[in-house]
Amino acid sequence: MDGNWVLDELAQHVDVNTLEAISSITIPTYTQTADHSTLVGSGNGKFSIFAAYDLINKEDTDLKGWKRFWKLKFPEKLKTIIWLILHDSLPTNQLRVRRGIATLNLCPRCNTCSENIKHLFKECNKAKEL
Repeated sequence: MDGNWVLDELAQHVDVNTLEAISSITIPTYTQTADHSTLVGSGNGKFSIFAAYDLINKEDTDLKGWKRFWKLKFPEKLKTIIWLILHDSLPTNQLRVRRGIATLNLCPRCNTCSENIKHLFKECNKAKEL
């Protein structure tokens, strides 16, 4: 890893504005170890069925998880977009119609499908071209 974004690969999946926003984010190079997955709340960070079950069944897990999420050290704009996506609150045309803010739910890029989160980030051929 050289600390640079692989913009050619990203360009296949996001629009130009998003690509520009991503490219403006500096990739930290301070880490000395390879990335790895951990299970937050498991005690030792290793996955087990019991740790996952305990994590799911804690009443305040969601709240604690979001508190930790908002303390993460990466751009607030990115955290906000992630939060909006995970809470089905990104103002897509489908959501705007549902809330009575817009009258047309079509994707403004391709004008063929309803603009929802899945369409916007995965399915829209016009967005993929950007």
